[in-house]
Parts: sequence; structure tokens; C-alpha cells
Amino acid sequence: MAMDRPRFVVLDSSHFAGLAKDWVSPVKEKRDAARLFFPMLAGKGWFPLLCWHHLEELIQHEDDALVDARLRYILSLPSLAWVRACGEFPGPGSVVDVMTAEVLAAYEHPGVDFLQVARIARDDVLSFGSPEDLFPDRFDGWRELRHAFVERQEDARRIAAISRWRAMDINDKRVGEFSNAPLRKASEASNVLRNLRGVLEREIVDRGDKRIADPAVIAGEFFLNIAIGVNSIDSSADLHPALQILVNEGLELGDIDPSLTFSETMDLLIFQKRLRLVAESAGLDWGAVKMSVKCDRIPVSFIEESMRRYSQDQSERKGSELNDLHLLCLSPYADMTFVDKRTLENVRRVQSKIPALRGFFGKVKKAAGYNEISRELTAQ
Repeated sequence: MAMDRPRFVVLDSSHFAGLAKDWVSPVKEKRDAARLFFPMLAGKGWFPLLCWHHLEELIQHEDDALVDARLRYILSLPSLAWVRACGEFPGPGSVVDVMTAEVLAAYEHPGVDFLQVARIARDDVLSFGSPEDLFPDRFDGWRELRHAFVERQEDARRIAAISRWRAMDINDKRVGEFSNAPLRKASEASNVLRNLRGVLEREIVDRGDKRIADPAVIAGEFFLNIAIGVNSIDSSADLHPALQILVNEGLELGDIDPSLTFSETMDLLIFQKRLRLVAESAGLDWGAVKMSVKCDRIPVSFIEESMRRYSQDQSERKGSELNDLHLLCLSPYADMTFVDKRTLENVRRVQSKIPALRGFFGKVKKAAGYNEISRELTAQ
């Protein structure tokens, strides 16, 4: 008998792919297992929680017939939950939509912490109903999105390849020290950037996703952006060039704390860029939002920062790690989240460093296939 309150489970995209594959298998036992999987879980009160990042991975396969089968399988589910998308965009929402709901909750309740923000935002994050409610057009136009999904996956590989790269040991240096450092001559600075570009290219070759076609292009684009920032410096201004770069990137001078490290300042810069986008889309006053909404009050940002800081650095930094992280950000809104072995170990590492996160992720477990998930959930 189903429980009064439905329980939500986050599956990995590979679990959905495996179920869809068996659903159209010529082997009757596999077809039956896939067909009965979700109705059996629904009988125990369990329903899948779907987001846009699931679809991104499921649609990227080159076999159109297989993608059609995957989407038909999702449309065959008895009921499901999904992340509510902002605006009128069809289909489930993404981690950006989750963060938007969290920012609004934090802004409207300035005295609450990230645990309470998640509780308040839950009703705005989640929707529940039938696949027809989620996909009124049955998502027949998915082929039009494939190119955009492929590009986003390539971006994810670039991000994974360079996000942990550190060319110089400046992360722990205080901004005050950094801003007072003497300037290099133009020719010397150019040589340094050229050498660092070669170092980054080598690192992408050695540690980046093996599907990256041209590491030299990624390294070149990365340092081109740095060069643009350097060229925007006004040498006649009273403001130190290091501070000019931070201001040109989007920080206001009053936000730059000389006692913070370079790494902490860059974290603030990235968070504020995302926060400003949410504030502008919601029509909120940017100054008021910036004053009251901090990174450690927003569950998505807090999870992402904690995982980036404390998770293991893999020998190959795969683009799929970013999608895994997005799915993990759904865990505060789910009763169970299934991840791979690597992500589970990273969750444990983070929880050992930040005790407040031990119960926040909900139940997170690993499962190689959907049969393991079936045994786990039907026993609950």
C-alpha cells in the first residue's frame, strides 16, 4: 500500500538508460523487469524525481531510436516528481531553477540557514503528477535540442578539465598581499602567460576528459580571457591593477576584503555572478539581495562549493562529474539519491569535513543497476 506522502528517489541517468534498454529488449524477462520496476516502487510509495540534467544525458546518444525509447519509457511511468522550471519553459527544471527557488526563500526569510531554506523552498522546487503533466507535447521535438545538449556537454568537459588546475600557489595568498605585489613588465608578463598556457595544455592532455578533441584550443581560450582582463587595466588609475581586474569581472570595490584569500575572493565572484542573474530574472533589487543572500545559505551553492573543495581529484576529470554534482543537488529534496561509487565517497569526505551536511543530503547510496535499487527501496 502506498504511503500518504509520496517518497521521491533520484536515479542516475545511467539507471534510466538501463531501464529503457531492457524495456525494449528481445528478452521477455528483461522487458518485464523494466515494465514493472516503477509500478512496483509506486506501490511502496516511491516515485522518481526527474530534472533537466537527466534529459541532457539521455538525449545525447547518437541512436535516435534508442533516445525515442528512453523518452517513451519515461512517458510510460505511472507518476513522477520533477523540478519545477521557472517561466513557461516546458519540461523539468535544472539546478538553476532549484537555486532560484532557494535564493527567493533565503531573500524572503533573511534569518534562516541553508537547512531551513531547503525546507521553505521545497514546495517551489518540486512538482508531482503524471508524465503528461510534465510533457504535454510528449517531447516530440527533442531532436531540436540535441545540438545544444552536445555543446553543453563539451562545456562540462572544459570546466572539469580546468576547474582544479592551479598554475601558481596563490590560492591561500591574501588579496591585500596580492594587490600590493609589484607589476611585471609587459614582455615578462607575456612570457609568463605563454608558459602557463603550455602548462595548462599539458594538464588537459594528462588529466582532462579523453573525449576533449583539442586541449590547445581550450588552454588558448582560457588565457585569452585572462589577457583581455589584463589589457583592460588602466595604468593611470589610482586603483591597483589586481583590484581593477576583480572589479572589471563584476565585484564591487566594497565587496573586496583584503583579508580574504585569492581563492575565497574568486568563490565570492562566481557566486555573485550567479546570484545577480537570479535577482535580475526575479525582478529583485540587486543591492538588497547581495546584502542578505550569502553562499552558505543557498543549498545548491553550499553543496557545489563543499564538493569542489573536499572531493577527490580524479586521475581523469570527466565532464560527467558536473552532471553528477547537479543530480546530487537534488538530494535535499529527495528521500533517497542513488549515485556512483566515486560520488558516494566524495559525499562521505565532505560530511566528515562539514558535520552540518551529514543529514542534509538525505539518504545517499550507490547502485550499479536498477535491480539493486529495486531491492533497496522495496525493503524500506
